[in-house]
Amino acid sequence: MLKIVHLITDLETGGAEMMLLKLIQGMDNSEFRNVVVSMMDEGNLGQEFEKSGVPVYCLGMKRGGISPIYVLRLLRIIRQEKPDIIQTWLYHSDLLGTIAARILKIPVIWNLRCADMDFKKYSGLTSFVVRLCARLSAYPRLL
Repeated sequence: MLKIVHLITDLETGGAEMMLLKLIQGMDNSEFRNVVVSMMDEGNLGQEFEKSGVPVYCLGMKRGGISPIYVLRLLRIIRQEKPDIIQTWLYHSDLLGTIAARILKIPVIWNLRCADMDFKKYSGLTSFVVRLCARLSAYPRLL
């Protein structure tokens, strides 16, 4: 059985969040074990994942910043769950998931959901994260 930790920015209703839910609901539970980690809170979709039998963890991050405490929380969850793969959803989770995967020597797979970034529409922090991810894009096993 392949165990996957899915790391996503939040679990509010959005395109990536709904695709993650559909993906997990469509996976064969005899072959895959899924765990979801929201960088923020459980949003309005957290209970939907739990109804599907998927554990949901929340790091409790707030918009606009990152602290080493969140990296430590994520590392603790990943060590506890012992996944075979970390799959990240959206840029901020790509960055945090890559850091954790490198520390724990676990393969990471990015799920890119936006191919045309108009940086004028995003905060300075998000623009910085996207550019940093571009430099780190050699690390994931798949994009």
